[in-house]
Amino acid sequence: MTDPVPDLEARVAALEGEASSARVDALNALAHGLGPGEADRIEGLARESLALAGRLGYAPGRAFATALAGYARLLHADPLGALHLLLDAERDRDLLPLELDRWVQQGLAWAHRDLGNFEEVLRVLQALLDRVRADGDALQEAWALIGLSGAATDLDAPRDGLRFGHEALALFDRLGIAGGQARAHVAVGTALCDLGRYAEAKGHHERGLAMARGAGDVATEAQALHALAVLAQAEGAPRDALLLHRVALDLRRGAGLRPDECESLLDIGRALRALGKPKEAVETMERALELAEAVGAKLRASQAHVALAEAYETLGRMGHALRHLRRNEAVREDILGQEMAARLEALSARHAAERALDDAERARRHSDEMGRKNDELEAALAEVHRAQARLVQSEKLASLGRLTAGVAHELKNPLNFVTNFADLSVDLVSDVHDAVADALGGGLPDPLVEDLDTLGANLAKIAEHGRRADGIVRSMMSHARSGPGDRRTVDVHALLRLTVEATRQARLAAGSPAAEVALVLGPDVPPLQAVPEDLGRAVAGLVENALYAVAARCAAEGEGYRPAVTVLTRRDGAVVEVVVEDNGGGLSEEARARAFEPFYTTKPTGEGTGLGLSMAWETVVQGHGGDLVLLDSAPGRATFAVRLPVP
Repeated sequence: MTDPVPDLEARVAALEGEASSARVDALNALAHGLGPGEADRIEGLARESLALAGRLGYAPGRAFATALAGYARLLHADPLGALHLLLDAERDRDLLPLELDRWVQQGLAWAHRDLGNFEEVLRVLQALLDRVRADGDALQEAWALIGLSGAATDLDAPRDGLRFGHEALALFDRLGIAGGQARAHVAVGTALCDLGRYAEAKGHHERGLAMARGAGDVATEAQALHALAVLAQAEGAPRDALLLHRVALDLRRGAGLRPDECESLLDIGRALRALGKPKEAVETMERALELAEAVGAKLRASQAHVALAEAYETLGRMGHALRHLRRNEAVREDILGQEMAARLEALSARHAAERALDDAERARRHSDEMGRKNDELEAALAEVHRAQARLVQSEKLASLGRLTAGVAHELKNPLNFVTNFADLSVDLVSDVHDAVADALGGGLPDPLVEDLDTLGANLAKIAEHGRRADGIVRSMMSHARSGPGDRRTVDVHALLRLTVEATRQARLAAGSPAAEVALVLGPDVPPLQAVPEDLGRAVAGLVENALYAVAARCAAEGEGYRPAVTVLTRRDGAVVEVVVEDNGGGLSEEARARAFEPFYTTKPTGEGTGLGLSMAWETVVQGHGGDLVLLDSAPGRATFAVRLPVP
């Protein structure tokens, strides 16, 4: 893969002198792309970015730059300084992309490891492992397992280290990442070495070495060589160990890995001591101590003092040995102070995080409670709106009832006269025809016959429409009827069977088509307290409308259409629903909005009064304390539901 650093360098150069968030991002990206051998440059870029982000108030850039500065401190063997910066970055973790937040967690584990706080290493990495597993991030899971393997082995728990190492190796094998596979092999080999399983350990170290070389991973190559050298020393082969340590030293020096260079020098000194070369060992260890003090690697400096004390004791130079032991005591005090400070800072950060979580949980509970109350208020408001709609509808119907009662009463007698006299006049036309024919002594002139026939037909039409008007008046008077009927226990299913069949037979008797009606009767519908005549009329109106709709569609579309009318019942808590559904074409938006308005109808003139649904609504809502609603349904369908309370 092409090295991105030149492109990042060009981007930083192009933004030279610009005080912008883009320059902050460019500086951070370049620092993040540099290798561990360029610790000074990483720190310089991070500090420049941190200062610029602070002036701009660019919080995400500041958080990333803080983490990069902490990473640089780790490379400079300053774990306590790194810990301060990384904990600061962690406090702003919400501003960092997910992968950078995980990188910060890895850095925190590294800092705690270098401070000797291995329990804290395990805690940080276990928490990271839990999060990445929950997110399904296999790559970050594998790296977390590598860290856990090393921490467990350092805590004298090599069996756990071996388990974590094998899990990491399996993941890296599946992902096909050679550098990760190399690190995992070294982790497994290190745990096996602590368990005394040297042959297995050597196999893993050698595989790790080969894979690191193939991947161009110098740091892991040096680590594998160092692990092989430690293994050779444990197996009593100091010459092999010396050779391997020197190769590892050259790699580490070339890569600028100065704390690791200290480690190699110390191990070379130990190998020289084992080979009976104490003077060369002392010289090498003194170089290791000088380098450790130069880079601030206190743990390596302590190890160097102890090794030098042992070497000088072998040479009989007890004063030098004592001086190094005393200096080691001072270094150990500094290390313990750092460890304590790190533990306190980590504890403080954890306490702050837990307090923030508690605050967030309280805020969440408060938000949930407010949301619940809002839901209750919205439900109550919706119920108020429904009650208002029912009240308005009831008031409309009541006003309409008073109006129609008066109008119907005033129209009833004139309509009776119109109908009756029209019927009588039809008979009179016939009588006139016969009388004139007799008077003329034969047939009537054709024009006269035509006029009499026309007159008779007109009178018949007057009588027919008079009777229809009389029917409308009776319906209006029924609509205006006041006073409830007698309630009694009603078997809903028996009432539906009777109503559906009666409605179909009425249509057939009138010469109208009547499709089959599917009854789907729920098993848990109890008897209800109702006025059966009123409830039956309401359901009959719904079924009649459904049968009319499917008949009209069938006439329009022919044999390709399959009419379907369904009446079903079900219980929903304290409510019984009677649902009437048809596939007769559905309702337009206007029809849905005006469905329950009195006198509104979609039927052609002369085929509907527009009172059926409004009367049904009044019967169900006012007469039985229920509801009649038009449900949402699939295109081409209409679905009405009668909802009645269970006593």
